Amino acid sequence: MTRSLRFVAPALTALTALAFAACTDAPATAPEQAVDMTASLDRTPPTRQTVSVSLTVKETPSGALIGGTTVAFKSGASGTPINVVDNSADDADKRSGYFTVTLSRSTVYQATVIAALSKYDRLNATKQVNSSWSSVSMGTIFMPINPLFIVYVRRASNSVLLGGATFTVGWADGSAPWMQRTDNVDDISPSVGILTFYGRSAKLHRICEITAPAGYAIPSPSCQDMFAYNGGIANLTFKH
Repeated sequence: MTRSLRFVAPALTALTALAFAACTDAPATAPEQAVDMTASLDRTPPTRQTVSVSLTVKETPSGALIGGTTVAFKSGASGTPINVVDNSADDADKRSGYFTVTLSRSTVYQATVIAALSKYDRLNATKQVNSSWSSVSMGTIFMPINPLFIVYVRRASNSVLLGGATFTVGWADGSAPWMQRTDNVDDISPSVGILTFYGRSAKLHRICEITAPAGYAIPSPSCQDMFAYNGGIANLTFKH
C-alpha cells in the first residue's frame, strides 16, 4: 500500500507538469500565426482601376480628320504623359484620326498633339476634360492649317528663276530661327527657284537667305518679314 502511493504520486506530478506546459505553450504560437497571415495578405496587389479615353483630331475650318498624329495622353494633373501614335498598338481605334486609349482612373484627363504634318498648327493643340465616368470622351482637338510661304528666287535683270538657294525661317522678333529650307532639297515645291513651305501659326515670320544660288551673292537686305493667316498664302521674291 505504501509502495503503491509512492509510485503513483510522481507519475501524476509529471502528467500535471506536461499538461501545464502544453497550456502555457499554446498562446505563444498564436500571435506568430496571425502575423504570417497578415503578411501574406499584404503581398496581394490591389486591383488597378482603368478608364477608356477617346479622342478625335480634325483640322479647322474644314473638319477633315487628321491622320498620322502623335498624342500625349495624361491621367491626373501631374500624371506621366503616354505618347500614342495614331493606329499604333497603343491605339485601340484603328481609324485614321481617332484614338481610344486606356488610362489609370482619375478625375482629370489631358491630351496634347505633339507630332503632326508641318501643315498643321500645334500651338494650341491641347484639350483637358474633367470626368468621373469609366468611359471618357474628350471630343475633338481642332488644328488650323499653318500659313503657306512661297519664295521665288530670281535674277534681277530678267526674272529668270535661280535654283539652289537656302533660307532660314523664324519669328520677326529676331529670335533664333527654327527652320531651314533648301531649294529642291526639303521644300514642298518641285520647281527650281521656287521654295514652298509651311510656317508656324498666324504670326509675323522672318525669312532670310543664307546661301545664294551658285555664282550669285546674297542680296541686301538678306531678310524679309512676312505675315499670313492660318490657311493663307504669302508670296516673297528675292532678286540677285
